[in-house]
Amino acid sequence: MRILTVTHYMPPHLGGIEMVADALVRGLAARGHDTRWVASAVPARPGWDGSRLRVPAWNALEARAGLPYPLWAARGLRDLDRQVTLADVVHVHDCLYMGSAAAVASARRLGKPVLLTQHIGMVPYGPVLDRVERLAYATLGRAVLAGADKLVACAPHVPAFFAELGVARPFELIRNGIDAERFVGASRERRAALRARYDLADRAWSSSPGRLVAKKGSTRWPPSSGPSRPTRRGRSSSWPAMAPWRTCSTAPRARAGWASCRPPRCRSSTRSPT
Repeated sequence: MRILTVTHYMPPHLGGIEMVADALVRGLAARGHDTRWVASAVPARPGWDGSRLRVPAWNALEARAGLPYPLWAARGLRDLDRQVTLADVVHVHDCLYMGSAAAVASARRLGKPVLLTQHIGMVPYGPVLDRVERLAYATLGRAVLAGADKLVACAPHVPAFFAELGVARPFELIRNGIDAERFVGASRERRAALRARYDLADRAWSSSPGRLVAKKGSTRWPPSSGPSRPTRRGRSSSWPAMAPWRTCSTAPRARAGWASCRPPRCRSSTRSPT
């Protein structure tokens, strides 16, 4: 089956939708499907990278205001429409993005079935932007959802939010999975070795790697990302030392913070996969 995936970003851009879509695309390809993936060329260059197509986009909203909303160029919309023409089914991730709306519109015009996975509901940005976001969901979001043949939600609060906006269609709840080969429980010996390697105290330890954004509770975290701080009951915590959207966490420094790294460069070509 020829399956087209459409997202706002793709790796090396960091984000939850990007990682989930990447896992799904890889899994579908491993099962023998012909997969294509179209997203904005941020931060990589436009063009083909294997079966992945990065299209030109203006990303100033994210760069200047922290809003992950790329605006696709006309060329990108034409490229997307061409890929919808070739697909048997279109899998769109989230309803508000420009690429999502364009993909659903093209699929409706061409008679292609659409699966839409909605990962999130409201994301807090502040009083003014929150009103704009809710209005966008109540208008553009509802229209895009109405154009999909099947709706999937990744968490129970998502269909509940859209029900408040008058979306009566049911969502099928499919929670994000866990890569059981990458994320495994460590034995007592392995935990001891890791604590010794990173000079961690012999007590309960918690950390929170991720982007420093409000929806992840960053506004409730201590303001410092420096040395770890003791908490109640003999526990210690550390927080990621990274700027939102721009860096990633790899390995903890000794008893303090996290080491930051920039996403790897990605080379793209202008060739379409054969």
